[in-house]
Amino acid sequence: MTGTGFTEQQAEALSEEQALLLNTNLATKADLAQVEAALKADIAQVEAALKADIAQVEAALKADIAQVEAALKADIAQVEVTIAQVEVTIAQVEAALKVDIAQARQEMTKWMVGVVLGVAAVQTTLIVGLLS
Repeated sequence: MTGTGFTEQQAEALSEEQALLLNTNLATKADLAQVEAALKADIAQVEAALKADIAQVEAALKADIAQVEAALKADIAQVEVTIAQVEVTIAQVEAALKVDIAQARQEMTKWMVGVVLGVAAVQTTLIVGLLS
């Protein structure tokens, strides 16, 4: 530098400043290792937090699913009870209809016998009346 117009003292001062700038602005392998270790620690913390959050969400979802499943089972049980009640009602109505049909048959049979006997009595009376 002295060849370009700097004095010895200026050249030394400039060299010292450049060395200082380089030393303060350049990262060493130790600096990079320290940053890498800090980043790895941060990543591990984030990963642990994410795992905890995922476990919490999973537990909440399992609880929700269990609640829905229990509610569905209760609903199914209620529907089964209702179906059983309807089946009983149908059986009762069927039994009542069978009784009504049997009674109607008996009444119809009585009426038919009565009509047949009445017609036979009229015919007998007419025949006896014609023969006498």
